[in-house]
Amino acid sequence: MLKKKLGINAIERNYFHFNACSDDFFKIPFKLSIPESCEKIGYAAFWYCKELREVIIPESVEEIGDKAFCGCYNATVILKKPEHKFEFIGENALDDCRDVKEEVGY
Repeated sequence: MLKKKLGINAIERNYFHFNACSDDFFKIPFKLSIPESCEKIGYAAFWYCKELREVIIPESVEEIGDKAFCGCYNATVILKKPEHKFEFIGENALDDCRDVKEEVGY
């Protein structure tokens, strides 16, 4: 299941429970602002969360794991720093998102 570690240091999904976001997980809001203290978004953390409309990823995030937002067809992902400044953005991490924008300096 998805571990709700918002505000600690990472947001991760249990590797062995690999269903799309559903009733098994805590409710994902339409607009999600990752906390400034978060440094890592883990492997498939929000994989196929089709209800997401907007995700704001702060400057504190250094890593976005493989498939982290893959299949979030309705989501616009807003990066608060340029993509090239991340230590790691995994394979298919932002695939299928409606849009990915860099809004640096806001």
